[in-house]
Amino acid sequence: MEKCGVLLPVFSLCGEYGIGSFGREAREFIDFLAAGEQDFWQVLPLTRADKSGSPYSSESAFAGDTDYIDLPSLVENGLLNEAETTALKSSDARVARQREKRKQLLETAFSRFAADSNYESFVEKQGYWLNDYALYMALKEVIGFDWIDWDDRYRLRDKTALEQFERENKKKVDFYRFVQYLFDSQWQALRLYAASKKIQIIGDMPIYVCYESADVWSHPELFVLGEDMSPSLVAGCPPDGFTPDGQLWGNPVYDWQKNEESGFKWWLDRFGRNADLYDIVRLDHFRGFESFFAVKSGEKTARRGEWMPGPGMRLFERVRQKFPRMEIVAEDLGFITDEVRELIKKTGYPNMKVLQFGLDGGKKNEHYPKNYSFQCVAYTGTHDNNTAAGMYGELSLLKKAKVRRLVKAGFSEKFSRAAIRMLFDSKAKYVIVPYTDWIDCGKEGRINTPGSVSAANWSWRMRECPSLSIAEQMAQIKNRYKVK
Repeated sequence: MEKCGVLLPVFSLCGEYGIGSFGREAREFIDFLAAGEQDFWQVLPLTRADKSGSPYSSESAFAGDTDYIDLPSLVENGLLNEAETTALKSSDARVARQREKRKQLLETAFSRFAADSNYESFVEKQGYWLNDYALYMALKEVIGFDWIDWDDRYRLRDKTALEQFERENKKKVDFYRFVQYLFDSQWQALRLYAASKKIQIIGDMPIYVCYESADVWSHPELFVLGEDMSPSLVAGCPPDGFTPDGQLWGNPVYDWQKNEESGFKWWLDRFGRNADLYDIVRLDHFRGFESFFAVKSGEKTARRGEWMPGPGMRLFERVRQKFPRMEIVAEDLGFITDEVRELIKKTGYPNMKVLQFGLDGGKKNEHYPKNYSFQCVAYTGTHDNNTAAGMYGELSLLKKAKVRRLVKAGFSEKFSRAAIRMLFDSKAKYVIVPYTDWIDCGKEGRINTPGSVSAANWSWRMRECPSLSIAEQMAQIKNRYKVK
């Protein structure tokens, strides 16, 4: 093990306003990581979450989630006062999104904001995505429904009509530029603070975007759409032993030929934006770049889908040329073929191993820590897994005995701690442990259950600030196993 870190979504930080933010609690968590001699904080995507709370199906692949904007910082800057923010305070330990109230506060802050050179510079630098996004959000607010049902002038992006709309709704369009400026300013300040503590940020880049997004509206030619602009094919994954009908995600799939004919410009822009946000980018659903599973729109299940070729190395060669120093991790979980393994090998990206997946199939399982190579990032579990303690607690007594032997747990040692110790003792280049596993949190600490729609998804929050004793244990385990 060369370096290590902790996985914790920003929304899971403690705080007074119903959701974690880029404020004081985030800095305190960075201090905690530094005290534990950690190298990374993995935050998941920072893109705006959908109505279910998932950041993997966003209205923009580029825009940040403005729920993370720290309100006390706006009070300090004179854009809000404490009385105005009081109504958003919450003692609820779960995530409370309160988006409409938060939007009203940000509109108040915007009314008091005087544009300066920093703002103008941000708008100019990010204009390649920001202008379309701000216009899209303003149109959606004024018209009141999704872009596919807009008048043809707006749906098909008539230049004259859009220019007229922006003139007539300039304040609304500028508001969406403003909130992205706040998001970016606060996040970059937090990144600088993390860097000062020698903490790098790992962020996720979802492969797909939501159909109801600024991306599909502004670049429909890059997706497989019909004449009516609705998706012809949607993404999913085939049936397996756990899901007999497969999974029907519903995201529009890419027209990779058109993307390649454009020189992969949108993708290079997207990689560039992620490079602005994170030190290391974890590519979600990497296998979809080798081949992806597509289902005809209108199907009720994913049973009748088919595998179609992705861009493979043609995309990643362009990424390497454009961003030669960019550090990328390939999330290669799921149904992996030799072709996918070969693509990972060609890219040189480290792939992922998950200890929870290595507890079945005996000691030859590739996810069993004794089988890890150096070129991987090892996890006890991801945001889509149960916590280590939660998984262990649901096993039969016989299976508990088996997995304890596999992780070589001591007689009185907690399973989660034994699992962490085994990861650190592996050959993996990097080790990432969810914060919930460090504190031995049960199944209530699970971040997401794939394929389910539940209020428990994307809602777990810390009930108290992290303990210094946990940081000390982190440092002890790291120093015991780190490659000297």
